[in-house]
Amino acid sequence: MEPGKWKQALGGLLQKEKAVKLVVLLGICGIALIGLSSFWEPSGQQDAPAESSVPAADYREELEESLCRIVTAITGEAQPTVVRQVISEETSRRATAILETVVSAPTGSGRFAHQAGYRIGGKT
Repeated sequence: MEPGKWKQALGGLLQKEKAVKLVVLLGICGIALIGLSSFWEPSGQQDAPAESSVPAADYREELEESLCRIVTAITGEAQPTVVRQVISEETSRRATAILETVVSAPTGSGRFAHQAGYRIGGKT
């Protein structure tokens, strides 16, 4: 196509009615691509969720230390204390495994967030 015709065609697209139609058409194409992406399976092998090599007591201690640092940063309280345990360790492990499956399973709704070597959980 000659340069003059390109300029004329571009000018026609920028007319108000045609520009709106173009934006709507591109939006519909984008929505269709998003919908179709749910059928696409990423190539490559999915890693199984890594089992924790940290003993439960050590994990609990690390978790309490991390939570205390967060509470201190937010409230300024120098030595926050754990008042009670809200859920059991078994329930916590089960919930964590379920949330990790959302990302690690090949059919999980969060599978595109999967990163090898990292434990990632998600909720949809």
